[in-house]
Amino acid sequence: MIDSFITQICEQNKPDYLNKVNPILLTDTEQLLYDFIRNYADKHGKTPDRERLQKEGYGHYLTNHYKDTPLSDILEMVLDTKRNEHFLREFSELQQTMDTTGKLDIHRIAKVYDELTKTYTGETIDLTSYDRKKFYTTEKPDTILFGWDTIDRPTGGILPGEYAVLVARLGVGKSLIAVYLAQMWAKQGKKVLFIPCEMTIEQTMYRIDAFLGGFNPLVFRTKRRYGYDDEYDEKELETMFNTYYGLVNMQLEKIKKNGGNIFSQKRLHKVFYR
Repeated sequence: MIDSFITQICEQNKPDYLNKVNPILLTDTEQLLYDFIRNYADKHGKTPDRERLQKEGYGHYLTNHYKDTPLSDILEMVLDTKRNEHFLREFSELQQTMDTTGKLDIHRIAKVYDELTKTYTGETIDLTSYDRKKFYTTEKPDTILFGWDTIDRPTGGILPGEYAVLVARLGVGKSLIAVYLAQMWAKQGKKVLFIPCEMTIEQTMYRIDAFLGGFNPLVFRTKRRYGYDDEYDEKELETMFNTYYGLVNMQLEKIKKNGGNIFSQKRLHKVFYR
């Protein structure tokens, strides 16, 4: 995406668009390229052409993708991509530090939040000219519901763009709720990013499967039906797990048909809805 952005900036001679991407989001190589284009434009009054970029060793950034897409739209796609990359990079390092030291660096989390906040440079809105007519209609907003009246009735759900945090004491079911929400939203045709912290990818998947198939995930650990102490013989175990496997795959087919999915990244935290 960054290659299309660079190409169109140079093709359209719009170096000012470089200032719309916070340097925090750039890699060292991208920062060098930005500096070169900016300095070249200041000196020559225009952006470098393809031949000059290739001569400087930046030819691999040139592409014809998105050539008919407005530069403002490409910018938004670049910002989304670079923010995600920055978040995942920083939180991967945070997770490694926590795995090594056993401590979560709260100050660094606050720093990442502050950095990402600075990457949003939208237009200034004033009180008297803001178009608020959309508030005063009977049309219901496209809210994201949790599925529990206890939460949805007082809050109205989550509006697109809002950030919701679920806070509770240790061991009361936050991860369980997160898994439930992930599979529920996927069934509704939504795409969900689930990033586990305490759980492995395998644990995450069999918890999701348990919701989809309607069984207790401990069957994967104990190899017997939950709540029963007696052991099954091999044939009974095979029948039980074949049944569960079939139930889960029926739900997965429905999710695929509706366009939903759950994507998972290793060793991070939180659930994100898009």
